Amino acid sequence: MELNLSQINFAYGQQKVLHDVNFSLHEGEISLLLGPNGAGKSTLNLILAGILYPDEGQIRFSNKLLNTAQKLPYTVGFLGDRELIPADQTVLNVLKLIAKLKGIQNIQEAVDAAMIELELTTVANRQFGKLSLGFRQRVTLAQALIGDPQVLLLDEPGNGLDPRQFKELEESLLKLKNNRIILVSTHRIREAQSLADRVILLNDGKIVAHGSVQDLLKNPSEALWEVNLDLQSLSKEDIKNLNLKNLMLVDPKQTQQRRALLDLIQQNPDILKSINSQEKNLEQLFIESTSLKEDSDAS
Repeated sequence: MELNLSQINFAYGQQKVLHDVNFSLHEGEISLLLGPNGAGKSTLNLILAGILYPDEGQIRFSNKLLNTAQKLPYTVGFLGDRELIPADQTVLNVLKLIAKLKGIQNIQEAVDAAMIELELTTVANRQFGKLSLGFRQRVTLAQALIGDPQVLLLDEPGNGLDPRQFKELEESLLKLKNNRIILVSTHRIREAQSLADRVILLNDGKIVAHGSVQDLLKNPSEALWEVNLDLQSLSKEDIKNLNLKNLMLVDPKQTQQRRALLDLIQQNPDILKSINSQEKNLEQLFIESTSLKEDSDAS
């Protein structure tokens, strides 16, 4: 089971959002869709969910071709980046409604299967709004699982979760990936790295990196600097102009940023609390791939 996208283009009016997007998603794998805000991730999810159709290009699922306005050749579960479940409804009622809207014949069986898979049976009769954030996230994932879809599209599933809750979500997704294709869009790159088999990095509507995590990170690359700063003595203007944070990741190959930061530290040595190097990871790949490349001869 494989989902292939070839030469996908999409525009909202005159604004082109996706440019010649090509990648494949594989059964039994979790792929991360990464990119800055406005990169086109949500649009791509909507196309894969069959809510939007590409202006150009092809989507092929296990040798079945999706054409405009045709029914998807695969079943899909979609979790959007906004929580839309009514707070006063019980978990059981919510999942039954979703099953009915999906046109599932044996509603109770489908709901029971999703609740067991996400360990929700103990809260089946509790109102959604009275659940902890971790349980609410499980319910939203359960609604995507109703009907045992072949493809799971999860847009920012870790929103608002603390590290412990995100770890629980990660464990749930790892159990769910067998016999499914899973695509996860997230900003929580550092935490999600252990989750990923494959990465698709989108910037300005174009694929700038794509492949297995192992392949993308195996090539040696200069480490990032993890810089810990005390910003209390600096002016708001300096902080804003240099986009400073208390804890920053700096790519030393970005000469302009590096020189500006070193000049600032030289002028204000007390602001530097620590500086360490980091091994290459997805966060570094993200920064390298989405930053504007500077001329190496720039002064």
